Amino acid sequence: MPGTTPDHPYSPAKRVGSTVYVSGALSVDADYQPVTGRREALDAALDRMTERLSTEGGTTADVVKLTYFVTDLSLREEANQQFAEKFAGTGAARTFLEVSSLPYGASVEIDAIADVADVPHSADSADSVDSAESAESAGNSDIANATATSGRTPMSADDQDYIDRVMTQWSAAEPELDVRPLDVFGRLHRVYLKYSRIMDQTCAEFNITQSDFEVLAALKRSGQGGPVAAAALAEEALVSTSDIPSQLHRLEDAGLIDRIRGFTDRSSVQVRLTPAGEELINRLAREHFTREAELLEGLSDNDREVLSDVLRRLSSSLGTPW
Repeated sequence: MPGTTPDHPYSPAKRVGSTVYVSGALSVDADYQPVTGRREALDAALDRMTERLSTEGGTTADVVKLTYFVTDLSLREEANQQFAEKFAGTGAARTFLEVSSLPYGASVEIDAIADVADVPHSADSADSVDSAESAESAGNSDIANATATSGRTPMSADDQDYIDRVMTQWSAAEPELDVRPLDVFGRLHRVYLKYSRIMDQTCAEFNITQSDFEVLAALKRSGQGGPVAAAALAEEALVSTSDIPSQLHRLEDAGLIDRIRGFTDRSSVQVRLTPAGEELINRLAREHFTREAELLEGLSDNDREVLSDVLRRLSSSLGTPW
């Protein structure tokens, strides 16, 4: 089905002590797939998860977690309802559904099952935590050999993050495979997913999408409210030129922008913010940059400068358009 990744690999059910975890991921593009197709894709994904519960994890699970990626956050309610109905009879004590937006055509990599620490535990699951810690300790003796094989500086288990663990596992499984690029791109991808989720939440509070924010912000920056040529707006807003017409139509219907057509050339379109659009982007920008600053609180000013410089050079070396 267009716009979905129905064959995305799902994490198998995982038992840690007396707790069973199961997770899955699904990417659905709302703009390129009818509602019936979206529902069928989600339903099929949930069926695969329940099947794994019965074949690999027993008949019930303590924790069920699905990450559902969409390009339109209006699908959140639909996804939540289907998720609740599907797992109502599994006996799961806790279920979690994460809905995040995803640009059309982007790839999806999920590690929800691996990040067991991200799942809240109740007091009665302490034995599961102890079992997980024991299992982790048992594997620590292999870390030095695996990291040495990959050419990386050995580190203690306490200092390792998820990407470190993945690289260690790859190095142990395929010693000749150079997985060092994952050291960079794995973290970039995980940071992007976490950042994008927060962006979605911020924009949803203002009843717009992340791509809507990019368009409104581009109008605010480029023309101090407009007008800006529609053709130039796509590049400024970092969105596809094919998506711009429908997006501008939606923002115009919401009263946030005006489209002005040329007198002699009707195909020439200028775009500007309305007073309502100006007021919204001003409020949203303040909230947006406040939250971005909070995300960087763990870095010193020097760290931020170094990181910014390195990312700038990486972007330039890749020949990215923005």
